Amino acid sequence: MHIDRLKIADFRNLKDFEIAFTRSVETSDGNLREFKSHAVIGHNGTGKSNLMEAMIAIFRDLDLNNAASFGYEMDYTIRKHQVQIVAVAGKKPDATIDGKRVSAAELADHARKYLPSHVFVYYSGKNERIDHLFQAHQKRFIQALRRGKDDLIRLLFLLPGRPRPAGPAGLPAVQGPGFRRPAGKPGHTGTGIRTVRSQATLPSEAGLDRRRHQKRRQPILVRPRHRGR
Repeated sequence: MHIDRLKIADFRNLKDFEIAFTRSVETSDGNLREFKSHAVIGHNGTGKSNLMEAMIAIFRDLDLNNAASFGYEMDYTIRKHQVQIVAVAGKKPDATIDGKRVSAAELADHARKYLPSHVFVYYSGKNERIDHLFQAHQKRFIQALRRGKDDLIRLLFLLPGRPRPAGPAGLPAVQGPGFRRPAGKPGHTGTGIRTVRSQATLPSEAGLDRRRHQKRRQPILVRPRHRGR
């Protein structure tokens, strides 16, 4: 997936804000270099975190087929499809897929085609606004587990950066046994968001959620192993 353009009408300190993400650039030797990822860099208070929150809110609302939380325009390419979205605050967005106008429900109904597989966020420190954006998907994820579904990585995935005791090889464990974050520079903080194509690039939450259910003394669906006689 590649987000080509995002325009935000009014979200926190982002007023009539527009940003484009370049796909490639020509190097000094004439070769074309493609970008697989982008970084947003700026001074404190310039709106970096607000931009991340806006992107989370957009994909949350699209996946849940909710009315737009704020007005925006977004163009992106995903799985060889061109998607353009125009949204007015409080109303369902208008979408165009490969030049054909469709309802916003089309995106939610065919999320595996037209929406990112996952929106993964790592935030250094506690942020209640970020947490709130993930609550609906967190509840839906827990309900799916209780119904016996084994899709352990949800669309919106938040990993708060709270240091834990050192894990194997001296690496500090963060938020569960499925994720290991190498030690960084002292005092390093940051905000990151990325869209990914498959579950293989994300840590499995099987161990984490299983431990949570054990603490709550709720049943877990586990396939029993039959011992031979």
